[in-house]
Amino acid sequence: MRRWTRRRIAALAAAGLVAAAALAHADPAAEARFHDEEARKHYEAGRYDRALEAFFREQRVAPNPRIAFNIALCFAQLGRSEEAYMYFAEYAASSDQDTERRAFTQKSLAELEGKVARVRVKTNPPGARVYVDKLEHGDYGATPRVVALAEGERKIWVELDGHRRAERVVAAKKGQEVTVELSLEAVLGTLSVASSAPGEALVKNAAGEIVAKGATPLAAKIRPGSYEVEVRAKGHKPWRGLAEVVAEASRSVAAAPEPLPKPTGDVTVTANRSGAVVELDGEPAGFTPTILGGVGVGRHRLRVRGDGVREWVGAVDVGADERSWVTVALEPPSATTRASATWVLAGLGGLSLLGSGVTGYMALSNTDDFNASRSAGERADLRDRGIALRTASDVMLVTGLVTVGAAAVLYFVTEKVEGRESSATVSKGDR
Repeated sequence: MRRWTRRRIAALAAAGLVAAAALAHADPAAEARFHDEEARKHYEAGRYDRALEAFFREQRVAPNPRIAFNIALCFAQLGRSEEAYMYFAEYAASSDQDTERRAFTQKSLAELEGKVARVRVKTNPPGARVYVDKLEHGDYGATPRVVALAEGERKIWVELDGHRRAERVVAAKKGQEVTVELSLEAVLGTLSVASSAPGEALVKNAAGEIVAKGATPLAAKIRPGSYEVEVRAKGHKPWRGLAEVVAEASRSVAAAPEPLPKPTGDVTVTANRSGAVVELDGEPAGFTPTILGGVGVGRHRLRVRGDGVREWVGAVDVGADERSWVTVALEPPSATTRASATWVLAGLGGLSLLGSGVTGYMALSNTDDFNASRSAGERADLRDRGIALRTASDVMLVTGLVTVGAAAVLYFVTEKVEGRESSATVSKGDR
């Protein structure tokens, strides 16, 4: 009897591929029927090895749980208990609901359990391919998996993309089941993310799942593959880039987020006088009426001035995407007034001082006449006249000084400034 190994099965599969290539032009269903008819003829004739080859070809063309059942039957007829158990187990795990086949399968599995050594292989994470003894034997499927083996010491290992191989030697005993649990260590690479602006880095896989995140600079150990890196920094646009992580190697990403434009607002300035000069923060900005666009957010100093009016100076708070309306009322210059008595007293005082000067001059002239006179009578008249003039001059001098002093006091005491300060109203709204 021919001994069937997994290597022999692989050869049969390759032969099936060659046959399928020869019939590539044919309809797959027709090709599958051809192989199925061929297999059944060999099976009925007792040529189980030839039937097995045909069933493998059919399975390659049109995979079906029932073909796995037929393959199990062939192995059972050939006395290959391990292979028969594996394919019966594969059929039992399928979705086929044929009651007779399922009943026969369960019966066959129960009978074969005493003839084979079974190893239940579990891995964390699942989905690893199971190998036994030699790589050329091929894999036994993906975990979790029950593998039927010949009795003896067997080396079992598992492989999964992105993980280190894990293995164990087990003593397989006929009629018993041994459970092997293996943990697969992920093979990681290091991704470093630096940013010109401090922020948070997010690393996402192709499915958009976040696999690493944290403040920059970030150093993360992740599985090899392609990733999207996103850096979010306050006051900056989100930065995105791609990174290829290689196993047991370091990759660096230098992010350079672009600063966001500074928020601004607008200021509309109107006044009751057209053409008044408008200054913003000490710099000329236009003439009323005017719109000051792109003004930075915050408090600013606004000044409005013009000829013949009192200037207005005030503060305006500018918000992001906000418009401020400043309406200015410019007032004329203030006027200073004083009591009318000030000017009356000043006039009277001036006249008194003027009269004092005139009479004083007349007194001096009278003195000259007195000194030049030789007549006793004339000298007596001139003396009396000089006394009268000097007395009048002194009285008018004192009166003038007092009156002018009183006017000066009134000048300061009765001073009154009339007029209003320029003013403005400020209102807010959206741009």
